[in-house]
Amino acid sequence: SIGFNGVCTYAPVGSVIGADSAPLACPELDNQGRCLLTDHGTFCIFNVYAPNLGGHGLTKKMKFHNALRRAMQRQRAKGKAVILVGDLNLKHQALDMHWQDRFVHIPDILHQVQTQENVRNTLPRWKLDIARHWNRITRCMDTQEVIKTKTQNSLTNETYDKFRLVVTLNGRRIHLGSHESD
Repeated sequence: SIGFNGVCTYAPVGSVIGADSAPLACPELDNQGRCLLTDHGTFCIFNVYAPNLGGHGLTKKMKFHNALRRAMQRQRAKGKAVILVGDLNLKHQALDMHWQDRFVHIPDILHQVQTQENVRNTLPRWKLDIARHWNRITRCMDTQEVIKTKTQNSLTNETYDKFRLVVTLNGRRIHLGSHESD
């Protein structure tokens, strides 16, 4: 759908014989714009933006990967070499994961800092900072309020609701996270 996902492949003029924006043979997946096939004669390129687990679940991710595998097999059966490029959303680090899957277990961190008093320099600074400021953080989060804002897709002019978290710290209201209007 417009404004959802999408990939784009740039190629030199005259190097592409054809392109297919629905190579997965599955309208549910092809309509998301996550895969683009370009045919270059003896080879083809699949440019993908695979779903991550957060918000999609393993079933949808595997459905995409299985459809992609079948599409690549169809091209190989035609005698074409296949090149796969793009973002496969394979987890390597926390930043590669959907934000909902990045959890920090605070009781474990507080316990580590407390029990490793003599070896504090071996713990990452962020853990020490959490332990040092935890009471202030919880007092601040007790003031949390969710506010509704609007955002507009610049291509389609569609308006969407977004939600922001506001906390109060030292008498000041603070909007957490970045926003287009900040």
